[in-house]
Amino acid sequence: MTVLAHTRGPLCIDEVAAPSGGILGLMNCPGRNGLDGAGRVWSRDLADDLDAIRAWRADMLLSLVEPHEFIKLGVPQFADAVAGTGLQWYLVPIRDMQSPDDASIAAWRVAGPQVLATLRRGGRVALH
Repeated sequence: MTVLAHTRGPLCIDEVAAPSGGILGLMNCPGRNGLDGAGRVWSRDLADDLDAIRAWRADMLLSLVEPHEFIKLGVPQFADAVAGTGLQWYLVPIRDMQSPDDASIAAWRVAGPQVLATLRRGGRVALH
């Protein structure tokens, strides 16, 4: 049986307060479309979800998926769409159900200081 999931309504962004006063916003992949492993059908609009992230006042967007997963998640145009938003975007690819590998660690060395600086100054980081 296929279950329709999260097709309408605002993007759900769960907030976690950082000790510094910054906020980490946790969410599903913006614009997610297609069938997931649990049999749920996703049909979100990427532009609407990116607007919701901007309305949440995110200073940056952090993606923890591998580049090929954007196709699997139904958003092959993710990078181009994010580039048009003005959001600072970092991709730290982590393989599903695995610990970070050398590529993940290298990407975190670039993104990590920016993420931490944003949170330390009381900013907002949207994470999926």
